Amino acid sequence: MPVDFGIVDMDTHYYEPDDAWTRYLEPGMEATALHVERDEDGTACPYFGADPIYRLPMLPRDRIQRPGAFVADKDGRFLAVLDEEEDYVVPGDIPWYVRREARLEWMDQKGIEAAVLWPSLGLVVERQMRSDPAACQANLRAFNRWLDEEWGFDHQDRLFAAPWLSLCDRDAAVAELDHVLARGARVVALLAGPVTGRSPADPYFDPFWARLAEARVPAAFHAGDFGYNEIFGTQWGERPWRASWEQSPLQQAIFSGERPVVDTLAALVLHNLFGRFPTLEVLTVENGSAWVPYLLRVMDKGARMGARGEWLGGRLDDVPSDVFKHHVTVAPLDDDDIRGLVDTIGVQRVVLGSDYPHPEGLVEPVQFLEGIGLDREELMLVGRDNGARLLQLPQQRT
Repeated sequence: MPVDFGIVDMDTHYYEPDDAWTRYLEPGMEATALHVERDEDGTACPYFGADPIYRLPMLPRDRIQRPGAFVADKDGRFLAVLDEEEDYVVPGDIPWYVRREARLEWMDQKGIEAAVLWPSLGLVVERQMRSDPAACQANLRAFNRWLDEEWGFDHQDRLFAAPWLSLCDRDAAVAELDHVLARGARVVALLAGPVTGRSPADPYFDPFWARLAEARVPAAFHAGDFGYNEIFGTQWGERPWRASWEQSPLQQAIFSGERPVVDTLAALVLHNLFGRFPTLEVLTVENGSAWVPYLLRVMDKGARMGARGEWLGGRLDDVPSDVFKHHVTVAPLDDDDIRGLVDTIGVQRVVLGSDYPHPEGLVEPVQFLEGIGLDREELMLVGRDNGARLLQLPQQRT
């Protein structure tokens, strides 16, 4: 079925320049800056202070696999083998990868009404910076100011760059949230996983969640470095500080995959975050969706089996799976069973996410809607209207 409407893509990316974290860094924070150093031959390596960024010890803007290089077909078979120079691109040389006006022109050509923008390098830096919370917050503040200038938290009701926030310092997170909301942010990014020994749904963090709920702005958990290799991998004999392409099969399957977001969403529901903030919504992006039926089942069972236990955040008034369906929206991977996901949580809770222009993403974002077994009304909801609602966009444009 051809798509005859402008899509809203909830998962697109930009490639950061060398000074994305330093252009607006506050004086006195230079020793713990997230910065890029280049060798004599021009090779770039990102650092946090004196330490290389272990998860991605290179700058993606310089060289990375082309869009679609890692896309699998519906049977899970990869469509490309990366062994030729033509399989790689230099993102810094492609205007719509790095500049917003060029991105808007590209979107016009591709039938994309609006898009949420996520980092590339920025997806894997927070966990390492949490070793110094003050430096972490300072670097994220600087990054968000660069992001607002270069892409915009809300640019022409079409581009929505998600500012990155960290709960590793609650008061600093609240202050930064107030700033980005005042600047028009329509979605904010958080790292999945526990926060300094607390659940993100611990009532300690309620001042942060209260502001989001009042603004009707969703919090989003995008795939990234969640720190699970450090938290759990060492208990299984794995070395935690590995580059993304050096991760072992166990690390890729468990500690860098779905488990962190599953744990996080379970905590948000079962620690009654949504009972305390009924208007709050969250979004999971690029974390897949095969886990959704499992999570719904085990949350409901956990609530029954643990009914006499301690309820951090207060006792739930509703069945956990129903709470999930009222507050959590999922951007599945293109090779997930999207028809099954719609049937499980409802069509209003599924959105399009292409991951363009990352190598795991689609060559053409509209391909996400092809052959997924939805009728036109469902395609409109998944491909446009559900994302538009979360971003507080106007009705379908003609």
